[in-house]
Amino acid sequence: MKLLIIDTETTGLSADKDRIVEIACVELNNHIPTKNVFHTFLNPEIKVSADAF
Repeated sequence: MKLLIIDTETTGLSADKDRIVEIACVELNNHIPTKNVFHTFLNPEIKVSADAF
């Protein structure tokens, strides 16, 4: 069975005002990571809040 695991990091905890700063994806085939991965940083254009740490 193939699965895609997606992880995001944000500037804080508010869905209304905070933004995504990092996205990562890993494909699993029968629960084993494949070489299909994706990772990127995004410029949120706002400061990271203390809630994000």
